[in-house]
Amino acid sequence: MNNQILSDEERKNIRADLHKKQDVGSKSNLQYNKKIKFFLKYTDGKSVLDLGSVDHYEGNFKSQDWLFKALKTNSKSIVGLDYYEKGVIALQKLGFNIIYGDAQDFKFDTSFDVVTAGDIIEHLTNLNSLLKCVRNALRPGGILVISTPNPWCWKYFFYHLLIGKLTAINKEHTAWFYIQTLTQLLSRYNFEIIEYKYSSHRLYENLTPLPKNIKHTTLNLAFKLKFK
Repeated sequence: MNNQILSDEERKNIRADLHKKQDVGSKSNLQYNKKIKFFLKYTDGKSVLDLGSVDHYEGNFKSQDWLFKALKTNSKSIVGLDYYEKGVIALQKLGFNIIYGDAQDFKFDTSFDVVTAGDIIEHLTNLNSLLKCVRNALRPGGILVISTPNPWCWKYFFYHLLIGKLTAINKEHTAWFYIQTLTQLLSRYNFEIIEYKYSSHRLYENLTPLPKNIKHTTLNLAFKLKFK
């Protein structure tokens, strides 16, 4: 089943304001990208499998906001996996170690220290297969790092209030997750939560005078695999 419903233009426009500002050649500035900082904390010197590496649009490889490129800078080794074939092919030609595959159905001959899943879980339908694949890919004691939209964010509340739907965020999304639901879900696959943090990409989002769980757009979580 082909679940790629975004047009090329829609892919290009997702977070386009951020990617445009952080083009190739500009100095690294992660002052406001706490999501990438969170991921880098767990991937430093580790072997990493990154799920959903293309991040919607292959042209984002130029951006410092592209998670795969950031992970590549501090990991011992990294391989990416993505279901968007056009994007995978384009990035392979540029030398990035990303393969075409489904995050809900994959298998590797080796084990990884860390599996990263940046803003992908909310796009999927078969979480049972996803988490079984992740568990099999990790060594015992390995780490799974996830980011996903924060369902309680004030911006999303107003999207719903004003236009009655959340397609303004991403019309491919199939679900929303919170700390409690993800902790419960992951516990059924022998994972325990070790940390969570909220984050936002844009300056005004970070300066909004609201509690963290309401003002931030993204929820980041790290889980440890207790046993397979």
